[in-house]
Amino acid sequence: MEEAIQTAISQGRLLQGSNIELGDEGTGPVVGKVRDTYSWQGDKLVLVTTARQSAFDRVIAQIPFKGQVLNRVSEWWFERTRSIVGNALLAVPHANVSVMKNCTVFPVEFVVRGYITGSTR
Repeated sequence: MEEAIQTAISQGRLLQGSNIELGDEGTGPVVGKVRDTYSWQGDKLVLVTTARQSAFDRVIAQIPFKGQVLNRVSEWWFERTRSIVGNALLAVPHANVSVMKNCTVFPVEFVVRGYITGSTR
């Protein structure tokens, strides 16, 4: 799989999409706003984080290194919280790619708002 990822991600810093050949072991991609998702070996997902920037369900721009930054920040948080609660992250074979366990979704949504300093008055 790592060779397939390296071959597919040869575009450098501005990854607009993906085309990973996983052979008989995988299907996809399912293309989302920012990530392309592949099913792999039945119980795993390969998430490719791209440079796509979207608004109102439309891709409006490409931001260099966006996918790499998002993926590495996600990796950082998954690793920091692993001792608190189990998570789905299995590997990060490339700066744009995460391999995850295929899990059942537990739908929870919340909003956190705060202020860095002061107010606008």
